[in-house]
Amino acid sequence: MLNPANILSSLMAAKMAGVFPMAGQGYEKMAAGLSQGISQWGVGQIKNLACMGSATGVAGGGAVLPMASRITIPPDDSLMIMALLSAGMMGPAAQSLGSAVAKGIVYAFTSYGQYTGPVAGVGNGADICKIVHADQQALSQILMNTLGVSMGFGPALPMLTAGMAAGITLTLKTGSGQGQVAGVPTIPPVPASTVTYTMVV
Repeated sequence: MLNPANILSSLMAAKMAGVFPMAGQGYEKMAAGLSQGISQWGVGQIKNLACMGSATGVAGGGAVLPMASRITIPPDDSLMIMALLSAGMMGPAAQSLGSAVAKGIVYAFTSYGQYTGPVAGVGNGADICKIVHADQQALSQILMNTLGVSMGFGPALPMLTAGMAAGITLTLKTGSGQGQVAGVPTIPPVPASTVTYTMVV
């Protein structure tokens, strides 16, 4: 499951991903603030980060099992880089920062991200889903605080916060998931399918 520690380790593992390595203390402080903020915002917070999908199997009532689920985010730096540029962060250093953060986010969610939620109508079966909701404004508000605490409340913080929130949410909305549904099937068993609405954990 996602937590600040494995998000941070993923961001740190990606610090050399750009043309210019993010090897300084500034990146480490930023990564610490991002990991805290992303965890507060997205883990178990269906109002901020949600998946919608379809479960098929045997009729009944169940839930997507988090340990039998996985999230996949396609590797793509471009959304993060464009978001930082749009927020006013220019130059090759901004592009390298975008590459590092994008790769770190993709690795964290693909390696550790799971999802769960109740499934009304299917007792046992399989679920496939897509990340359909990622609240950029909520993430921006949280990152303003967590990045400020880790890096300092300087004049560039609003620009960094806006770019990161936009890039992270756009990147996550390219993600999908697959999982197993388990619960109480009907007797006798009959085929069923239903729409699911789940949260990331």
